[in-house]
Amino acid sequence: MRTDYRVPRPAARDPLSRVIYWLSRRRGAKLFSHWAEDVMSEIDRIWDQLQRSFEGNDAWRCPSLRDLLACVGAADAAAHPIPGAPSVWELLLHTTVSETAARRRLAGEVVPTPSDEEAWPTPAETTPAAWLQAKLAFGEARRALRQAVAALSDERLAEPVPGREYTCYVLLHGVVEHALYHAGQIEMLMVAAGVRPAASSMAAHEATPLRR
Repeated sequence: MRTDYRVPRPAARDPLSRVIYWLSRRRGAKLFSHWAEDVMSEIDRIWDQLQRSFEGNDAWRCPSLRDLLACVGAADAAAHPIPGAPSVWELLLHTTVSETAARRRLAGEVVPTPSDEEAWPTPAETTPAAWLQAKLAFGEARRALRQAVAALSDERLAEPVPGREYTCYVLLHGVVEHALYHAGQIEMLMVAAGVRPAASSMAAHEATPLRR
């Protein structure tokens, strides 16, 4: 069963923006997309990119992070089909840590740079139940981050992140880029393990020669 991590976008600041925003998100409603970009605030655009980075985008043919996580089981998630590379599970835990840190920084907390062990945790156990909990934890971290973004004003984007030399704008765009970067790695690991995700254009390889 697919876990739904989505959170509804809070109402836009004026009724017209709200209507255009939702029309632009409907499949096939491309007529409204450019208009929506003109009336959406920068916060709305960033929130939209956070949503798309998880759910996918019609602009390219590739599985979304949500779809990737839905079709990989605990055993394949814990496997290391590419020597020296992290597992799918480790990538998910790392992304959860990063998005939790971003949400805390938006709240004004000075978050120190995590150690390698903190930034790249390993699963304590690799059971199906533990894999489900890891996916749910990521979903909660992403939901909390989107809610924090929705509460921001555009003016906050130009403010520096506490304890850092970059702005909230740079932080949030970095979160989107970071998630997409690791989603691509997850897809490649799955293909190397012999699992071909739905909508993937990559051909699956035999898993046995690649496993440790």
